[in-house]
Amino acid sequence: LTVNVNELVDSSTGTISAAQAKSLTLNVASKVVNAAELTEFSNAITAGEATSVTVDSKGQLVAATINAAKATSMTLNTGSSTAAATEVDSLTLNATKLNSLTVNAKQDLTITEGTSTADLDSIQTLTVTTDNDFVLGGFGGDATILDDIATATIGGTATTASANLGNLGNTGMTHNINLTATGLKTGLTIGTVNAGTGSATLNVSGVTGVITTGTTINADAGVTLTATN
Repeated sequence: LTVNVNELVDSSTGTISAAQAKSLTLNVASKVVNAAELTEFSNAITAGEATSVTVDSKGQLVAATINAAKATSMTLNTGSSTAAATEVDSLTLNATKLNSLTVNAKQDLTITEGTSTADLDSIQTLTVTTDNDFVLGGFGGDATILDDIATATIGGTATTASANLGNLGNTGMTHNINLTATGLKTGLTIGTVNAGTGSATLNVSGVTGVITTGTTINADAGVTLTATN
């Protein structure tokens, strides 16, 4: 399934569905006038059989939703460097089997679990490059979105870049957690870290902003924390 949203389109009504599609691609064009983005996508897309999802949205995602129950990999390229800083992208994901998520965000981007606290629990590999505020939000106030994270690489060279990931891991984990963060001049926020019987390696020495963490880092196999900021 390929969905193309052209310049100056404001698409907000109804759900786009493709019951048998094996992949999903969403392309949203951009039209910026006087620093305001005039192309918006707010629909829901359901592609229950798609195993891969690619979003290339230079326009604005406004509470858009992707339902992809079988997707294991997803790439999100969002935002326009020419739009005003007030333009905010927001995306709800229902993707309980998602294992790998790659994000390249030019504007603020908030990704939220959709219908349960398990919607993003399967992510093990997270790669984020952001120019502004990147936030992972849980369903119903869930603070642990990355329950099964193994490798997280987070960065952004812009002076406005920041990331908020919530808690990492859970008490039942048997594999290691590795977090590497660089740049993020506006700050990095993570909650508690729990690698279970595995180890936790957190390298935040390249972060140039304020680093805020939860009260505990638990890992039976050991903790390595590298921070020079």
